[in-house]
Amino acid sequence: GSSAYRQRVAECQEALSHFPGRESMRDVTLAGPERVSRQIPEVPLARARHVILENRRVLDFLAAAQRSDLEAMGRLMVESHRSLQHDYEVSCEELDFLVDTALALDGVYGSRMTGGGFGGCTVSLVRQDAVEGFRERLASAYLARYGLVPAIYRCAPSAGARRLG
Repeated sequence: GSSAYRQRVAECQEALSHFPGRESMRDVTLAGPERVSRQIPEVPLARARHVILENRRVLDFLAAAQRSDLEAMGRLMVESHRSLQHDYEVSCEELDFLVDTALALDGVYGSRMTGGGFGGCTVSLVRQDAVEGFRERLASAYLARYGLVPAIYRCAPSAGARRLG
């Protein structure tokens, strides 16, 4: 509650106040900020842009996943990270390093920070035959830069939570 994340929420609320009748940023269309951009201060406008475009990216990612379009999925992950980095400003040097390093490695479709930001984890979409090389090179680069060995977990997508029985 006392982190800068609370500030991001307040900045989104400030931007939302420029869209009468809208209860949430999800109710604002992509064209919305363009129409009122001169009325919204720069920082709340950037926060709103992130949220609006991130909602669109989620839908586009779902469509790409349904087509098994790994390139599009990876591109959307990178767009998401750049937006979190520049518009929402919740990334940090270490996360940006992990994403940028991952993107330079063979077999990586995309990478982005995950979680609430201000540190934490990244998730990368990696071609199956490139996973071991990815792990070795990313760990080596992070160790050389920060003197720490990152924990790297191999995960596979699943159907997610569901009710049993």
